[in-house]
Amino acid sequence: MEYRLKLQLVDAKNNRKWVRAIGTPLLRKGKCIQIFGIFQDVTELEENSHNKIFSLSEYLDGQNHLMKEFGQITSHDLRGPATSLQLLIEELKNSEDEQVSNLVPHFEENLSKLFDKLNYLSKITGGSESIQNNREISISKSIDKLLNDNKTLFREYQITIRKDFSDWDKITFHEPTIKIILQNLIENVIYFSDIEKPERLLTLRTYLKNGQRIISIEDNGIGMDLTKLRKAGFTRNTRLHDDLSGKGTGIFMAKTLLESNKGKMEFISKPGLGTMVKINLDKYRIKEEIL
Repeated sequence: MEYRLKLQLVDAKNNRKWVRAIGTPLLRKGKCIQIFGIFQDVTELEENSHNKIFSLSEYLDGQNHLMKEFGQITSHDLRGPATSLQLLIEELKNSEDEQVSNLVPHFEENLSKLFDKLNYLSKITGGSESIQNNREISISKSIDKLLNDNKTLFREYQITIRKDFSDWDKITFHEPTIKIILQNLIENVIYFSDIEKPERLLTLRTYLKNGQRIISIEDNGIGMDLTKLRKAGFTRNTRLHDDLSGKGTGIFMAKTLLESNKGKMEFISKPGLGTMVKINLDKYRIKEEIL
């Protein structure tokens, strides 16, 4: 019955020392009669480890502080121009130009999304909203709201939407986070739809696989070269298509947020055929006996 311990001792000169104790007792008739072992002085190793942890902690605190300040400044600075745009849209509503009037709903949808993101950023950086503040949400209702927010674009690109949330719908999650994940992925379907195809499709569904909750977002858009993507590495500036606008920031953000919540994102795609994104909420397993 071997033992391994790390202990802090005080020596004869009143110096504190960290030691590693390793030993094996010698038993006779179930009683310990002798112990064979060693003490190893690991004070320097332990202090170096503590110093590194302390330095890293200070660095992370500093980075978090800078990120919080950046978020607050960005939220504050963008709110003014956004409000000005809101007033301009109100004026455009009275326009007699039919072409301008038809664009107003599109402007309103995009401005609404901008305000949602600014409010979320303000809550997170201001401390009033915690990323650990989870609640039970309905995936179908969250997706329906996102589809409604983008209804003008879906009409413009003539995208047919199919939905199936019969396997599961409710989940305990941080609502703004899952909304941002879904929003970025659904918007990608619009931006990378294939206008050459007679019918453009978006299929959204939830299903269970091996006790895991999965959200599937599938389209028949222009697709992407996954081999090229893997070689380039998935970073904030990874471009999915060289001939189209967009820097890949949205999908990178969705992937990062999901993985920070112990989830996984899987891509199945071929150029010209479309893309399927599987959101695997690995953290939220369901016990098989209640399925």
